Amino acid sequence: AFNFNRLGDIDAWRALAAASVVLFVAGWFGVNSGFFSLDEGRYTTALGEQLSVTLADGSTIRLNTDSSIDVTYSEHERRVLLRRGQASFDVASDKARPFVVEAGEGIVTAVGTAFDVYNNNQAVTVTLIEGIVEVRPRNAASALPSTTTHPLPSVTDATDSKMTASTSGGRAIAKLRPGDQISIGPSGGLTPIAHVNVARIMAWENGMIDLQNTPLRDAILEVNRYSKTKLALVDEDLADVQVSGIFRVGNTDNFIRALETRFGLQVMRSKGNRILLGSAATG
Repeated sequence: AFNFNRLGDIDAWRALAAASVVLFVAGWFGVNSGFFSLDEGRYTTALGEQLSVTLADGSTIRLNTDSSIDVTYSEHERRVLLRRGQASFDVASDKARPFVVEAGEGIVTAVGTAFDVYNNNQAVTVTLIEGIVEVRPRNAASALPSTTTHPLPSVTDATDSKMTASTSGGRAIAKLRPGDQISIGPSGGLTPIAHVNVARIMAWENGMIDLQNTPLRDAILEVNRYSKTKLALVDEDLADVQVSGIFRVGNTDNFIRALETRFGLQVMRSKGNRILLGSAATG
């Protein structure tokens, strides 16, 4: 303890107080300039689980089943690495710090917008909900002007999305508009832009799977994402059968009953939480 009856102790106390003020100011400046990261961390969901995360800038991220992201904020950029799975992003506008999502061989860049990214470890699919984003391969430089002085164009300023493709280093770059969807393959190639039903794509946020004329093989893959019970086709002739319907995620039994009723499929339960689906002939 300090003895204030001694001049030396008083001087020491003053020096300590002054140092504390300096440390406080330095800490405040570091946080507010972005020098210290406010949002670094990994967020993960288990099979069948979903998670919503609100970041310090007001952006929100919603993770779908069996997904994992790393978040790193800095003074110049907000970056998310989607390691696996699916996440939707509602990005708070910050023209000085673009919001960048890295997934597979794709890079998605936005300032303030809402979009969905699905990384299934084979391809990355980006669906734009509102605003505008740039999608490019990992090895292509961004075609966007500097966001510190030239923000992304508004949707009303953008031309038709199919005409906004450009190139960088010989690689295609695309700018999406609401309702647009594009995929990036394992080699970094971009598919043509498609216009999709956003409400159907985003049904997972409400705990639903919305299938519309979906090949049975793809429908089974989607249902399997949410359950430890895995479905498998034993009759490949059924793979392209078109399936439509809205199902609660994780409710595999309801999906199976619909297939039995509509297509008369044979259901064979196997060991290890596996259910085999085939036609009556294969049974």
